[in-house]
Amino acid sequence: MAIITEEDRLREYENIKEILDELDVAAEILRIGDESEMSCMMISLPTEVEDWREEYKTDLHMATAHLIQLSEDQEQLTKYLMVYVPVQVDLRETDELEVLRLINRINNTLAVGTCFYGKEPTSERMLLQIKWMIGGRVDENLDEGVVCEAIYELGATYDRLKAQLLELAGESAK
Repeated sequence: MAIITEEDRLREYENIKEILDELDVAAEILRIGDESEMSCMMISLPTEVEDWREEYKTDLHMATAHLIQLSEDQEQLTKYLMVYVPVQVDLRETDELEVLRLINRINNTLAVGTCFYGKEPTSERMLLQIKWMIGGRVDENLDEGVVCEAIYELGATYDRLKAQLLELAGESAK
C-alpha cells in the first residue's frame, strides 16, 4: 500500500506519454505551477472526423487527465486516472429535455465513464463533459492496453456526442 506522491504522478504521466507518443497521439504534461494546482496531462483525442479543426471550431478536442487516489491521507491499493473532456456546443436555444434524453442514451451505451450535464460551479453556465476513470494498482504502471483503448474510445464517444448535439442544436454536422 502507498500514497501517491507528485513524483509518482509524473512518472506515471511520462509512461502514458510514451505510450501515446508511439500511437501518434499528442499529450503534454503540465507540472504544478504551470497553470496547474496539481500536475496533470493534456491529451489531444484521436478522432475519425476529417478536418476536425474546422468542424470543432470552438473547442480543442482536448482531454485532461489527473492521477488521483481516493484519499490523500491514507495508503491505498489502487490509483485512478480520471480523464475528462468538455463538449462545447451552444445549447441555449435547444430543448433541455432533448439534451437530457440524448445524454441518457449515451450514458446507457458507455461501457466505461459517463456524460455529465450540469451547472459549472464557478460560472453557473451549463457544462457538458465526458468523464472516464481508469484504475490500476498503486505500485504498478497503468495497463498500456487499457489506457490506449480508453483514449480511443473517449475520442469516438466525443465525436458521436458532438455530432448528435450539433444536430440537436440545429447546426450541420459534416
